[in-house]
Amino acid sequence: MNKILLSAMTAVFATVTLTANAEALKMGSTEPAIGEVEQFGSLRIYNPGVPVPNPECTTPARLYINDVLVDEIESTSTRVQRFIMQADECFTLNFSSKPYKTPGQYRVTVPEGFVTYKDTENINAAAEYEFTILPPVKIVAEPAAGFLKEMPRYVTLTFEGVAEVIDNKKKPTGNGDGAIRFDNPEGFCYPQITIEGNVMSLYFGPNEEAPEDAQVPDEEDDIAYIAKEVVSEDYMTWIGEYTLTFNANNLTFVMPDGTRRNNYLTILSWYVPAVECPTVSPAPGELDEISEFSVTLPGEGTYRMWSPIETPRVYSVDVFGTMTQVAKFVLDGASIKDQRTANFKLATPIREAGQYTVIIGKSAFWMNNPDGTSIWNGCPYDFNYEVTGRISGVNEVSAAAESYDVYTAAGLCVGRGLDSETLKSLPAGLYIVNGKKIIKH
Repeated sequence: MNKILLSAMTAVFATVTLTANAEALKMGSTEPAIGEVEQFGSLRIYNPGVPVPNPECTTPARLYINDVLVDEIESTSTRVQRFIMQADECFTLNFSSKPYKTPGQYRVTVPEGFVTYKDTENINAAAEYEFTILPPVKIVAEPAAGFLKEMPRYVTLTFEGVAEVIDNKKKPTGNGDGAIRFDNPEGFCYPQITIEGNVMSLYFGPNEEAPEDAQVPDEEDDIAYIAKEVVSEDYMTWIGEYTLTFNANNLTFVMPDGTRRNNYLTILSWYVPAVECPTVSPAPGELDEISEFSVTLPGEGTYRMWSPIETPRVYSVDVFGTMTQVAKFVLDGASIKDQRTANFKLATPIREAGQYTVIIGKSAFWMNNPDGTSIWNGCPYDFNYEVTGRISGVNEVSAAAESYDVYTAAGLCVGRGLDSETLKSLPAGLYIVNGKKIIKH
């Protein structure tokens, strides 16, 4: 660990002076529990008394990801919803409103005297909590998730790097959640499942009667099977989205070394569109900026495009995979060419370096056929871009200066006056370097 990180960690366990009758009391359990977690954004800590902020404590609670300080919260923090005191002998540290999901080691340190306890002179003892986010198990689906002409009733899933998959056979809750569930444009069902080693086979119907080993709710509950008519014996041809959802802990994975872990929430999606994926300009890839976006519908002229109901939207994608809408395109009505192509513009071009996704919603456009019938796209389409900006990475920054002041995206100092080699050795993430935002891959 370099000197910069060590200096950032000093005084983590700084003490607060105790009066003669006071004690530093050990805090209790946490939510989430210490150990493996699916995501991490906040930490609730239970205490041996009713906690009260301690203005004498000058050392903040800190969050480290892979030993890099990424956030801190002071006991007297005035930032809304960052440090929440609870009357039932607990408090919550909200490090992020959008939980981190990047695999790695997460460590929270709470200094001694961070809180005092109501009606006593006691304070909390220093504590450290460690959590791990493991990489998700890669699932190879057949057919692959994506666009299909029709959805088969049979799907095979291979869980890579896993020796054995165990179905925990959780029962559905009242709203149909809980169990492994398959949603289609006309309803949902619980698939019949067979497993051999790390390969799972699923069958989605037709569901005239329930198999003996099917995951079903109570007999009087009629939501267990597709209520709509069966389109065909082997395929489903409804237009729209089909999703297979594994809720957290639906499955247990036995790893090659014999260890076990449960699955995270996993959703696989297939689409049967009414209209094939349109051609877009600029083509997905690397750009200097995002300012205009053109959509050309496929086909041989048998239908034409109406004015879009829902214009494309731009989402930023941070280093943790979180998507946030940052802009919405505006349609230039006069730009519709030959009733097949539409151009869109942003009021302000996006030039900030980063990853972006442009999404065309599932009800973005209707097609009017010459015979008077109309169809809509029925499925969302997404296109991924990387805006380079003037500074797109550490190599470019390294060539621009001799020393660097580096901060996390939350504004915490990683180090001042770093040399280029130290800069390049930082873990992947989002940083502010000499006042400019960069993404370290």
